[in-house]
Amino acid sequence: MIISSNRDTAEWLAMFDDVLLAQSAVDRFKNAAYDFVIEGESYRPRLKPTLDAADPPPDTPATKTRLHPRARARRRR
Repeated sequence: MIISSNRDTAEWLAMFDDVLLAQSAVDRFKNAAYDFVIEGESYRPRLKPTLDAADPPPDTPATKTRLHPRARARRRR
């Protein structure tokens, strides 16, 4: 089981309604767990789309094209 969080395990207790149950759960997780901490630059800024200042904004908002009902059914498969 992999549990991912951007908070330290010490902060997990505040996220539960019942502190006793929270302490019990965290103790069980930490008993046989490995902490794998990833440090470094985040990928989010590199993947975030950017706006080009030279391009003006569109005059009308983008609209989603409607599919024919049969085409929608084929896409669900």
